[in-house]
Amino acid sequence: MNSQQREQKNLAKATQDFYGKVISIYMDSDLVSAPTVEAVISDGKAIINNIDTQEEAKSIASMIKSGALPVTLKTVSAKVVGPQLGLNAMPQSVKAGAVGIGIVLLFMLVMYRLLGITADIALIFYITIVLGTFATIGVTLTLPGIAGFLLTIGMAVDANVLIFERIKEELRAGKSVKSSIDAGFHRAMSSILDSNITTIISGFVLYFFGTGSVKGFALTLIVGVILSMLTAIFVTRLLINLTYNMGWFSKKWTIGTFEIKEVE
Repeated sequence: MNSQQREQKNLAKATQDFYGKVISIYMDSDLVSAPTVEAVISDGKAIINNIDTQEEAKSIASMIKSGALPVTLKTVSAKVVGPQLGLNAMPQSVKAGAVGIGIVLLFMLVMYRLLGITADIALIFYITIVLGTFATIGVTLTLPGIAGFLLTIGMAVDANVLIFERIKEELRAGKSVKSSIDAGFHRAMSSILDSNITTIISGFVLYFFGTGSVKGFALTLIVGVILSMLTAIFVTRLLINLTYNMGWFSKKWTIGTFEIKEVE
């Protein structure tokens, strides 16, 4: 007995056993139709009555036929991943992030002296508000998400470097510290906005067209870049102005350069 004859026999038995009753037809977990058995079907051909339109009839017939297609599952590849992968990767990623942040903080301190200290304080503040924002909106930090977060830390530092280098250039040109600070922020602003906006656009593209872990990376990247830009523009400037008002920029070594002949 072939498979077609076996199916006809099973259908005949089912319609005989459920004569006058309802036989529901499901596709996976969705109900396709629930007709009442009005006759014993022995030849494998059945008619479902009380269908309103031809389109509905075609749709039901198509779903029933698709469920009857012979499909053979074939194993293309099989891979077993133990829990050790995630168990080791997460602590190592956190450790790498902590080491990287520490090196960045030390670099800013060595290169820019008091300016570097203000940048480090702003960076610590940035990390705090970013993690707080992630917790508030319910972001789950996967490994790609952690990578995106660390990338935004580098971009936050990059904005500070642009600002500080502009300040040093203004000082070398003979301007006062206050004028150099104002000009440094003003002239570095276009570069900061351009680089961050293009990154945010890329993040949105990844988020809307990506899947799975790509979305996690894109979300942390977008949130991190926006907050890093705000931190560099407002928090760093506030800290530098406070430091200047306290008179701590009276010596040239506090700026991070020995090429300035005079600092007012």
